[in-house]
Amino acid sequence: AVDMIVLTGSFSAGVGEIGDVYIEFEGSGCAALTEEKKIISWSGYDSGTFSEDSFKASEMTNQFTGENMSAKFRLADDGLYVQYVAVPEPAYVGAFIALAALGFAFRRSRRK
Repeated sequence: AVDMIVLTGSFSAGVGEIGDVYIEFEGSGCAALTEEKKIISWSGYDSGTFSEDSFKASEMTNQFTGENMSAKFRLADDGLYVQYVAVPEPAYVGAFIALAALGFAFRRSRRK
């Protein structure tokens, strides 16, 4: 089960303060967060107070697949949602860039 925080009253950054909100998830339940979950509930969200980039969480490892997972936050009028998504492996990104470069070179050589 995933617990949720319910906020009543106001939730805002102090006047002139700049900073991020860090949320620490513990345990081996990363797989439970691969679907979007509401973790904080509120009403009357002021969109000028925070942005999705204001919220941070540590990376986790999916206990079933071994993949590194990164938190993705979404702000809504009714609360804050989080979903853990797979972080691409550097080798996968490198292979994709190499494939794109080969495709570009092949296309260019066919034009001549």
